[in-house]
Amino acid sequence: MGFGLLDGVTLGLTTLLTIVGTAAPPTGDPIKICSLASMTGGTSTFGTSYDAGVRLAAEERNAAGGIMGRPVEIITADTESDPNKTPLAVLKLIEQDKVVAVIGEVASTRSIAAAPACQKSRIPMLTPTSTNAKVTRLRQLHLPQLLHR
Repeated sequence: MGFGLLDGVTLGLTTLLTIVGTAAPPTGDPIKICSLASMTGGTSTFGTSYDAGVRLAAEERNAAGGIMGRPVEIITADTESDPNKTPLAVLKLIEQDKVVAVIGEVASTRSIAAAPACQKSRIPMLTPTSTNAKVTRLRQLHLPQLLHR
């Protein structure tokens, strides 16, 4: 049986999707991002699920070439579901691990507790689910500050 038009179109589309869908693996120093999550304690069900989602997003980003060609590395800080322990958890990642951004926490009380350390260090913080109005009144940083660290 010969090579038909449909076979040629299929081969061409497969080749095109392979070329377009394949990004070069990211190289260089990783962009370290903190996943601030309640991995233990009373709300650990939410924290572990949230952290898994953050890690999945980082894997997908790295498979697509990373950010500006650099890999994304997620470092998780466990808040232990306790707003009193949250500032130390985030501060360790800012000062020792040198994260350039913080994603989390899922609870407003812990997001509010983490915000002063992020603001003082000029580290952007994004919270996916905190709903307390005080969270949105806190100072914001812009994306270019994140990418040029």
